[in-house]
Amino acid sequence: MYNQIHIYLVLSIFMVSCGIYGVIRQSSLFGMLLSAKIIFLAAALNFSVFNHFIFKDKGDGNLFSFVIVIFSISSMIVIASFILAYYRDNRNIDTDL
Repeated sequence: MYNQIHIYLVLSIFMVSCGIYGVIRQSSLFGMLLSAKIIFLAAALNFSVFNHFIFKDKGDGNLFSFVIVIFSISSMIVIASFILAYYRDNRNIDTDL
């Protein structure tokens, strides 16, 4: 059951859909940030799945997945520090105008 590529691709499409919905519907910056991270993780899942099923002898997909995860973690840290600095100044982080 778990050795078919379409199962993982459907899961990745679901993750991207949830991430896009979260970015659109969230009013707080933290919610938008977590939704963007879900989109990055769906891309990392795609790289790993294609590496496993199509290019079995190469590790490029796993390397790209690792880079995406490291990038998303570092971007979350940087953006969270900007949000914290903005909160200290304005005491509000809502994106409603």
